[in-house]
Amino acid sequence: MISLRSWRLGWVLGCFGLGGLLLAGCDHSREADSRVRMVIDTQTRQLMDPRIISTLRVEVLVPEDGVSIIEELFDVTEPEVLVEIEVPQGTSRHIRVDAVNPFAAVIFSGATVVDLFLPVHNVELFLSPIFSVNVALETQVSADDGALLTVASQDLGLLDLIVDIPPGALDRDGVVVIGTRNHPPLLPPLPPGGVPMGLALGFESDGAMLTQPIMLTLPYDEFKLSMQGLGPEALRFYHLDMGMSAWSEVTILNIDPDMVTITVALPAFGSGVLGIYMP
Repeated sequence: MISLRSWRLGWVLGCFGLGGLLLAGCDHSREADSRVRMVIDTQTRQLMDPRIISTLRVEVLVPEDGVSIIEELFDVTEPEVLVEIEVPQGTSRHIRVDAVNPFAAVIFSGATVVDLFLPVHNVELFLSPIFSVNVALETQVSADDGALLTVASQDLGLLDLIVDIPPGALDRDGVVVIGTRNHPPLLPPLPPGGVPMGLALGFESDGAMLTQPIMLTLPYDEFKLSMQGLGPEALRFYHLDMGMSAWSEVTILNIDPDMVTITVALPAFGSGVLGIYMP
């Protein structure tokens, strides 16, 4: 059963014949190996859509050998999927499953440790949603030079986001990653009166930190504002720092009604969302 919060995988470990059918008589000359048979059974077919999950990656680690046995499934569209992997028998076999979306982001993941000695062994593994970024732009930025980045991804619905990183804004050279967040419902609610008006954005780095704010310029939707009977003055931009549990409003530097854009100061890497204030 798949839900947004958990994904249950049924595992059967043992000797199998052609077609994955359990045979009454296993070949005991191969007792040094177990065949890991994984059956993924879901009634939530929407999540099996390849536009949401493009790859399932199954990894079994054999710790004493330091060897990982990996199997990948692509274009997962069937409601039931069968995977078989041959694994040496023994204790503490680390099994990990990652579900990857078309933007190469891991969006569900789960792991367990099993001992493989029995001819047949049943294991349940639950995949949890992973808070990650669908990458629209990933680039190296010099701390001394800064960068002016234009981010656009029609597939992500992210258009004409301009990120201005001034010289000295990074504490060291680093890779900056910009995109949209997976599983926005996992984010905390906006402050009272705050209503999201755009995508949940993600801003990350490979460890570089901001020593001063960077500037974001992004378009807003005039039609959505007018439908609420509001003008641009109702716009807000909310920021969620990494590891924090509450959003904060950031400084609005400029609203340009002619260009239909808003410019804000982002104080740190983390998450951001354009919203409106409705008291």
